[in-house]
Amino acid sequence: MKEVDQVLAKDRHPGSKFRLPFEPKVWEVTNVKGTMITVRNGEEFLTRNVSFFKKYVKPAPSGNTENKESANPSSPRNDSTTTQRMGAENDSTPEWPASGTQQREE
Repeated sequence: MKEVDQVLAKDRHPGSKFRLPFEPKVWEVTNVKGTMITVRNGEEFLTRNVSFFKKYVKPAPSGNTENKESANPSSPRNDSTTTQRMGAENDSTPEWPASGTQQREE
C-alpha cells in the first residue's frame, strides 16, 4: 500500500459473527513504514500492521442495465431466446411409463 490509498480497517470490536469484519469507515493512508501503516479519518489516527487493513475500491456506478442490453443485440439474455431454449428443454424430456404399467419378464 502507498500513501493516499484508501483502506478499510478491521473491526476493533467484532462482537458477533453477524457483524462485518471491516468497519464501514474509509481511512486514508498517511504513512507507510515497512509493514506498519498509519491511517487517518478526520481527526482520528490509527497505526496497525498492514494485515489489519484492506484496500478500498470504490463501487462501480450502477447504471440502467436496459441501455447496456439494447446496445448489444446479441446478448445471451434475450427473453425470446431464453423462452425458446426452455421450451426445447421441456420437449426433450423423456416420458417414463406410469409405475403400474411396467411388465415383469419371467
